[in-house]
Amino acid sequence: FICANVPRLLGYTVEDLQAQGNISRLVGEDLFSLEELETRGTIYDIERVIISKDGSEHTYLITVKRVSIKGGTILYTCHNITERKQAEEALRESKQLLERTFRSLRDAVFIIDADTVEILDCNPAASEIFGYSHQEMLGQTTTFLHVDEAMLEKFRSHLYPAVQKQGFLDHLEFSMKRKDGTIFSTEHCVMPLENEQGKRIGWVSVVRDITARKQAEETRRLLESAAETTSLGVTISDKTGTILYTNPAEARMHGYTMKELIGRNVNMLAPEELRQQMTAEQLE
Repeated sequence: FICANVPRLLGYTVEDLQAQGNISRLVGEDLFSLEELETRGTIYDIERVIISKDGSEHTYLITVKRVSIKGGTILYTCHNITERKQAEEALRESKQLLERTFRSLRDAVFIIDADTVEILDCNPAASEIFGYSHQEMLGQTTTFLHVDEAMLEKFRSHLYPAVQKQGFLDHLEFSMKRKDGTIFSTEHCVMPLENEQGKRIGWVSVVRDITARKQAEETRRLLESAAETTSLGVTISDKTGTILYTNPAEARMHGYTMKELIGRNVNMLAPEELRQQMTAEQLE
């Protein structure tokens, strides 16, 4: 055989290769015979893992060519593409990781075109939160997710100044609309996407459904409002006995302000005799 640049790439001398007698021994399997090249064409590229003289494995792009010398000879030209293959594998792994993360997030994630404001992609959580199928949202502008045009303009009035000031919009609470018409509370984080020239080409919008959180906040507000107007003493503590909340009536009963009681142990509100008894029991 005739072999261009193979000795240098593989660490062999020409004498080493001549001693091998057949390049297939280096590759680990047969390449092509002259007859096979008749059906494949006179030039054919194939990737092979080749073992160098030092025993290391490298990926090579082998160009197999039939040349007319003494009735037919095969010319092998090899190019080391190991680094390229490693880079391709790293890119595949990165894309796979990104895709899995995108699909597994419980917040709705939208990829939006900067010019048309159309939804290019969205994750399964977007369908669960808004009630639309993936296909129903693709290609649509984001207008249908907002309560109305006025609310959309209000959202933009927050978005663009935030992006101009700090590069992104973070934790904006805003009302959105589900497919069934339900208005619900959300929290938004929006990041612009730019190309290598710095031109904005899209947006990544993350939308969190905070309905449960807002309901809990409202329930707590109502309870605190009721507690502050009652003449009965109300104190809330955690499992360690630390006071988390106390109402004005409770504070007045013990001669403290509400601020003085928050963070103290609830035992301090017990009668002196009971406190001494509790201390004695702890010492036994």
